Amino acid sequence: MRPGVNTLFNALMQHPIFKTIDFSSLKLTQAGGMAASEATARD
Repeated sequence: MRPGVNTLFNALMQHPIFKTIDFSSLKLTQAGGMAASEATARD
């Protein structure tokens, strides 16, 4: 499991190479510290 906060997840998704990363081994991630925004959760 890879925990993180909404701000981190949003920043990662804005990075130019994010969509090229292979996440096939990632089984679960969790937003902690604050709720994930709807847009971040959807992306």
